[in-house]
Amino acid sequence: KKEQHSKDKNPIAYACVNNDPQEIATATSGGAFGAIAKYVLTQNGIVYGCAYQNHLQVKHIRIDNISELHLLKGSKYVQSEIGDTYKQVQNDLKDGKLVLYSGTPCQIAGLKGFLRKEYVNLITIDLICHGVPPVEFFDKFVSWYEKKHNVVLDKVAFRDKGNGGWRSSGYLYGDKNGKKIKKKLYA
Repeated sequence: KKEQHSKDKNPIAYACVNNDPQEIATATSGGAFGAIAKYVLTQNGIVYGCAYQNHLQVKHIRIDNISELHLLKGSKYVQSEIGDTYKQVQNDLKDGKLVLYSGTPCQIAGLKGFLRKEYVNLITIDLICHGVPPVEFFDKFVSWYEKKHNVVLDKVAFRDKGNGGWRSSGYLYGDKNGKKIKKKLYA
C-alpha cells in the first residue's frame, strides 16, 4: 500500500524560540528542540537525534537522560547514519514510551514509512533542509584538514553562537601538539 501524503494547502507550522537565554546560547537556532527534548525526558521518554560519535562520525543515537542531551544539540549539516534507530523507536513506542525523533524531512518520512501507522506517543521534529552533503564529503574534509594542519579535530560547530550569534561562521576545535585550537571554518 502506497503511503498517502497530506495535500493540505494550509498546513500548521510553528516558529519557536526558547525563553531561557542559556538554552539559546547552547543551541544552533532558537533552542526549541532542547525544550521539547527536556519535556520528553522528564516524562521518562526517549529522545533520538543526531550526534558526533567516534571521531566526528555523524550518527543518530537514542538517549533517555537529560545529562546526555548535550550530545544532540547543535546542527551537524551532514547526512547522519540512522543505524537501527527506526527499529528502536518502534520498540519504544510499543512499550508505551513517549518518543521524540528529530531529523531531516526525509529521515522523518523514512521513520513514518517504516512504522506504517500513527502513534499518539510519537513526536517528530524535522528541520528545514536545504540538502545535506554526503558523509563521505565531510569525512574527506576532516581528513584533509587534519593532515594539512597536523591537528586532530574533536568538534565542528556550525554557526557557533559563542562567536558572533546566529549568523556566525562555523568553527573547528581540536588539539595540535597537546594545545587546544579554535579555527574559523569559513573564510
